[in-house]
Amino acid sequence: MNACRPGTVDTGMQAWIRDRAPEQIGAGLHGRFTRARREGHLITPERFSAGLLTRLACDGTGRSGQPRAGHEVRLPRRRLEHR
Repeated sequence: MNACRPGTVDTGMQAWIRDRAPEQIGAGLHGRFTRARREGHLITPERFSAGLLTRLACDGTGRSGQPRAGHEVRLPRRRLEHR
């Protein structure tokens, strides 16, 4: 596997930006990050890493799982509920 696009992961950086006043961080950036969370477009780091590990699992031939060299791995988007 050469590359992996996790999508938008709900990280500490995301939380830091959402916790700032829009005037402090920039209204556009703040809005994008708060909207992504509110609309359930973020995935957790744990969900991403579990999906990645599944795709990297060796099948006994010495080759990694389904993705082939030069292909991207994209995790399906799932709506997340706020807690």
